[in-house]
Amino acid sequence: MKLRSRLGDVYIRLGYPEEAGRFWFLDEDLTDEKRSAIDVFILRCHRNPSLILKRLKLRCSPERLTTSHARQRVEQLVEDCRKRGFEVPTFGARGDSTRPRTGLWGESGCMIATLVLIFLIGLGAYTVYTWIAK
Repeated sequence: MKLRSRLGDVYIRLGYPEEAGRFWFLDEDLTDEKRSAIDVFILRCHRNPSLILKRLKLRCSPERLTTSHARQRVEQLVEDCRKRGFEVPTFGARGDSTRPRTGLWGESGCMIATLVLIFLIGLGAYTVYTWIAK
């Protein structure tokens, strides 16, 4: 949590209170400056607990957070999501292998694109060869 707090310090010095509030959101010892930045962050998230959780970008489940205060804040947001019918984001590391791969450019899409590229290179080489051979 100390790293997040330090990032908040950097963002406030750069003049970005919303980002500072995002990183200070889970802090325990809040000054007036931190509370004000957190309020800006919450307002920019339209007081939507699901959006707040997504913007916090937690890479672990709430149970693994280092302080009980941070755990309680996240659990309260999850509870607010459920009460208000909002989506509860999943927590986990980026590139987590348990998430399904979707989209056009997954593994199979890259393989198809590579085969098409090889075909086009071969077609181009054949065309140049026949043009020179004339």
